[in-house]
Amino acid sequence: MSKLVEANLQYVCRRAKVLESFTFVKCLYICLDGEVQYPTGTVLFQLVRLELCSCEDNWTNMLVSVLQHAPKLQVLKLELNQYHIVRKVCWIQPERVPECLLVHLKTFEWRDYKGTQAEKEVAMYILKNARRLVNATIYPDSVKLVRKHRMFEELEIASRDSRACELTMG
Repeated sequence: MSKLVEANLQYVCRRAKVLESFTFVKCLYICLDGEVQYPTGTVLFQLVRLELCSCEDNWTNMLVSVLQHAPKLQVLKLELNQYHIVRKVCWIQPERVPECLLVHLKTFEWRDYKGTQAEKEVAMYILKNARRLVNATIYPDSVKLVRKHRMFEELEIASRDSRACELTMG
């Protein structure tokens, strides 16, 4: 599928090895349903825009794998609907910063941000390491105004490697 520009993968199940078929896609929307393992050796050579939607607790594993294997990624959008998750989400920071964060990522957007410990760690990691980041927008889930302000302050004081980055709360 070397000519495919955009793909929308809804409800990718755990046994599917569909990402192996999309190595040349430029825009990818993935909605995870169940634990999905990133296919070993798969590099998303042309990916510049990723939208990751998940209601599973292993979303951080998929995110790290895609970041590590999408060297040209410029736009990252997350939407996490974790309302029925029982287990605790665990963020394991990559051993080395992915190339896309160091060189290409310009836009970062997070919808339904709840401010959990893992979410804070992921957001701060991206803000800290994305050297070319221009826009970062966080859309908190429906929480009280006081809590929204506190969540924003926590991210605002996180050190950002990009001096041009504008962090906004949507």
